[in-house]
Amino acid sequence: MRARPTGGGRLLAWGLGGLVVVALAGLLALCCLGLGNGLVGGQADTPAQGQTEHLAPDFSLPLLHGTTFSLAQARGHPVVLYFLAPTCATCVQGSQQLAHVIEASRSTGAIALALDVNSGDRPEDLEAFVRAVGQPAASVLQWGIDPSGTIVSAYGIQTLESMVVISAGGKVLTVSATPLSPAQLTALLQQAA
Repeated sequence: MRARPTGGGRLLAWGLGGLVVVALAGLLALCCLGLGNGLVGGQADTPAQGQTEHLAPDFSLPLLHGTTFSLAQARGHPVVLYFLAPTCATCVQGSQQLAHVIEASRSTGAIALALDVNSGDRPEDLEAFVRAVGQPAASVLQWGIDPSGTIVSAYGIQTLESMVVISAGGKVLTVSATPLSPAQLTALLQQAA
């Protein structure tokens, strides 16, 4: 007479297919809850009413035009972080749109930092991209490379063209896995000022 599996034996009876289903269900739950990076379904995740906005992780970064960007020193200005790669075709248009919004929003005092997230990129790689965008390295966009991925990690960025808007007080207002529309970004910059 053969014993029937009980309790934990039932999981073994599921086999590999069952384990895959359990793993996918877990990943789906994490995705739907937006755990780990503040992103929900690829949409901008704006803090809910009453939710405390968190202080933006500080960092310093050398820029293409020879100076250094420091988030702590940018306090008092809204800041937009735009995560890109020179190999990203849509990042050209995203950078151009961001430059137009920053130019139009000068009254807010906003600063935009375009961050190359390719760890192997050199300044020459980013400079070629900047020329393709049609913006000088010292334009309304500031350009830098995150070679070690420290900034990407600090903000939980997982996709190119993600945007982070930080208030003049240094708090993260939103993290978006996709570029914000000019209207959305303009509204957030007014709120951030």
